[in-house]
Order: sequence, then structure tokens, then C-alpha cells
Amino acid sequence: MDVLDKVQQDLETIAELALKNRPKGSEREAEETGYCLYCGEPVTKGRRWCSQECRNDWEHEQQRRKQNGK
Repeated sequence: MDVLDKVQQDLETIAELALKNRPKGSEREAEETGYCLYCGEPVTKGRRWCSQECRNDWEHEQQRRKQNGK
């Protein structure tokens, strides 16, 4: 595993923990971070995803987590 793989893994872990530990009933729209919320690539100000595919995958993942109670 190289450094970039480790960073990606860490970002995914942080995102999972943040979603898991958010207060119940706090179904807010995803906030921009400067990085794609799905793959972690840098994005321009005002964007949350680097591509439509990442946005779609992120939304699909959120729906799957809701259905699984996570």
C-alpha cells in the first residue's frame, strides 16, 4: 500500500465515522470540503464532487447506508 492508498483509506474511514456519529435527525445536505466527497480528489470552491459519476455513487452509498441503518 502506498501513501496515496493510505490517505484514501483514512479519508474513507473519517467520512464513515462522521456519518455514523452524526446526531440523529440531522439529515442535512452534504457540505463542501474542498475535496470530492466520494473519491477525495481536490475540487474547485463551491463543488462537492469531482464528477457526476462520483456524485451518483455518493448518493447511492448514502441511500444504501440509510437502508442498512448506518
